[in-house]
Amino acid sequence: MIETEIKSRCDDHDTLRNALLSMGAEPRGRLRQRDLYLSPPCRDFGVSDEALRIRQEGESAVMHYKGPRRAGAAKSREEIAVPLDDTENMLAVLCRLGFSVFHEVSKEREIFLIEDCEVALDNVSGLGEYVEIEFIGNGDDGEERVLELAKRLGLKEDERRSYLELLLSGEGDA
Repeated sequence: MIETEIKSRCDDHDTLRNALLSMGAEPRGRLRQRDLYLSPPCRDFGVSDEALRIRQEGESAVMHYKGPRRAGAAKSREEIAVPLDDTENMLAVLCRLGFSVFHEVSKEREIFLIEDCEVALDNVSGLGEYVEIEFIGNGDDGEERVLELAKRLGLKEDERRSYLELLLSGEGDA
């Protein structure tokens, strides 16, 4: 699958939430996510522009591989997601293979679905408030979809860096 997303700083989640609801977006709830980013022993993901993370949401966890970014106005990259039944033992296996936990990103996320896109109002520990619009699929129209929705929501700035990259760059608010 190809993940296409845009991210923007957002200091007013209330206004954006109201705009989404007035456009017919379906609220999908709030959750807390904890992302553990892993560093491999055999190459530098910072150089190869890849990522391997384990995302924990409550009792569930999913391991995500993210490939290098593709050219375009929105951030697009291959994403492979694998549900985990036993996160602790998966981490133990990866560590024995030479991987290490590189960094952790925690956030509160409120999710809406609209026009085959997921819109997330994020409050990221150490960074503050952001909004992400994401489309995951195999079609070529993902970029057009997320950019059009961003325009309709009045989002003007596009942050191409991941939350991990923003935290590592020292641009956080805490």
